Amino acid sequence: MYSKNSLLFCCYLLILTVTEQKSISPDSKKLYHDIVSGHGLYYGFDKFEELSSLNFKTVVYNKNATFLWLVEFYNSWCGHCHKFAPIWKGLAADIYGWRDVVALSAVDCSQEENNQLCRDIEIMQYPMIKVFPPHSSETNIGTDLKLGDISTIRHNIIKQVEALQGNQMIPGINLNPYGGNILEDLWTNVSTKVIYLVVVIEPNNSFVGSELALDFSRAKEIQISLVKDKNKGFINSLTHNSVNYDPQSVVNLYVLDRNSEIQRLQPENLNRSTLITTVKDYFANKGIDLAADLPSTDISGGDDIDIVDIMRVMQMEDEIKKMLKTKQLSTVVFQLDLEGALIYSLKREIPLHKNISGEMLTALKNYLQVLIKYFPIGKKGTTLFRRLLTGTVGNNSKVEGKMFKKDVNAIESELYPVFLPNQSWLGCRGSKEEYRGYPCGLWTVFHTLTVFAENKNKVNSLKGTEVLDAMVGYIKHFFTCSDCSQHFQQMALTIAGNVTTYNDSILWLWAAHNQANARLAGDPTEDPKHKKIQFPSSEACPQCRDDQGKFLPDNVLQFLKSMYLNVSYLQVSDVPTTPGEEEVKYANNLRHENIGQVKGFEDQLLSTSQSKRLSWDFNIFDISLCVFLYICSVAILVVVCVKFVFRRSYRKKTYIYDIFSKV
Repeated sequence: MYSKNSLLFCCYLLILTVTEQKSISPDSKKLYHDIVSGHGLYYGFDKFEELSSLNFKTVVYNKNATFLWLVEFYNSWCGHCHKFAPIWKGLAADIYGWRDVVALSAVDCSQEENNQLCRDIEIMQYPMIKVFPPHSSETNIGTDLKLGDISTIRHNIIKQVEALQGNQMIPGINLNPYGGNILEDLWTNVSTKVIYLVVVIEPNNSFVGSELALDFSRAKEIQISLVKDKNKGFINSLTHNSVNYDPQSVVNLYVLDRNSEIQRLQPENLNRSTLITTVKDYFANKGIDLAADLPSTDISGGDDIDIVDIMRVMQMEDEIKKMLKTKQLSTVVFQLDLEGALIYSLKREIPLHKNISGEMLTALKNYLQVLIKYFPIGKKGTTLFRRLLTGTVGNNSKVEGKMFKKDVNAIESELYPVFLPNQSWLGCRGSKEEYRGYPCGLWTVFHTLTVFAENKNKVNSLKGTEVLDAMVGYIKHFFTCSDCSQHFQQMALTIAGNVTTYNDSILWLWAAHNQANARLAGDPTEDPKHKKIQFPSSEACPQCRDDQGKFLPDNVLQFLKSMYLNVSYLQVSDVPTTPGEEEVKYANNLRHENIGQVKGFEDQLLSTSQSKRLSWDFNIFDISLCVFLYICSVAILVVVCVKFVFRRSYRKKTYIYDIFSKV
């Protein structure tokens, strides 16, 4: 039984939890952005596209389609839905090879446009999986499919397909076991395009054969035939043909050709990936490249959602959208700009070098190391950097630029999605294509790295040159503006003796950037709409200067930390309108951006997309109301706890010092 003091202390901790401000991970921040922007839980996921009331009927009730549809109906504000989303993504990746037979999708019922659809389908809880057989009518509200892990749902899908086999509603796939005992009869009703049969002998309760049949459902040259191990007549016909059968093996695998020649395959184990690889390798040796995807469940699990953090993101993005309308972007760092610069760096600048070796290779290693440690990106991005460092670069004495780019693209494709979709400059967009862009983004990257490095190394703060050393190496060997590179290297000579801690690093880069701005102010390469100022301006940070207009380093440091730690995931598509030139006053409000512009230095990597995005109808009043209700709920819980304690101890008067067990 809990003591009175313990209960009161729990109330105290509850209050602290509500008021605590904690950092939000990049993956969570992106998820929260997608939620408040109306993008749902599967935005950017490439294994299926979400459905809505606009296309649900034409897609799911399509009379010409032969798919078995499985649709998850969810609410993007539902905690259980967040926990289930990684399972649904994992399932979609795991059975992606079944896409000619089984189709997966999702509908976000929290979107106003989908409310009527979810009512019509009778969605009573979240998440909920509905199954729609081929040729369903619009009156069919689907049948429920029980939730579970990936394996359980996969097996339930097979049962659904098997049930539809009897009605011949899904052509091109046969999961019915062969009951005869003559090898040649296996070819009955098999398409003439099929050259080989892969025969799977398995127990009644096995799903191995059915999974393999669906895994190779897109292959035209072979067909999977299922035989149960109770069919002794068929097994005897194998032995009569001098073919070995192992009764101790759970599954026996054979290949049968049109001439009734049969050969046994012996995979190392019964893992799905191993079975698929065994079959593919066998036919590859015969010159046949089978269409089949290896199952993948490498989908990272999601963290629990935090309503307070979601509201923090919502409020921050609401304020940024107001700033965007007048281009007052001096204190905003966009993930879109950070990733844009990074992509250009990895796919354009570094691969320009035919061979990377010696000091240049060391610079590349240092660059990748600080990206791994400090670049604000999700787990997939960090995995990309790490695999480039340990795999592509590794212990090699030389790396070819074209191979580096090839590996970047291959790893990105394997881990997709790594970066935000629809890449385009936002905070670093220039008034013309030849202005700002990549140089602005690269400055932003290194400023961000210095701040994140300090934030991560508050205890051990005496290796302050770590990020700057990597920056100097990159600018020296890879930055394609040679004049800018020389100027920066000259400034970098002052790092030694002036930078010891990570805080020193932040301030050194800020001062160096302002020095570059002073040198380039009025230069023909300067964007006329984005003047090079001494940053931050007095309007952006009034407390950063004294009465004489001189910078106060300690205040500037705090300003820079606040600015670069609060990265925004807003995208171009989230901004409904772009103001005309007459509405924009750039003069003293834009952050310093250029390492040094060279006319014609364009970023051809990034292109804009005008795809429609749905947004939430939340305003600051709605946010305030939600916060008010949340605080009231907590207050009620505290009152209930206190009342419970005092009811149990009415004989003794309790004083505040009793909370801390004082006598």
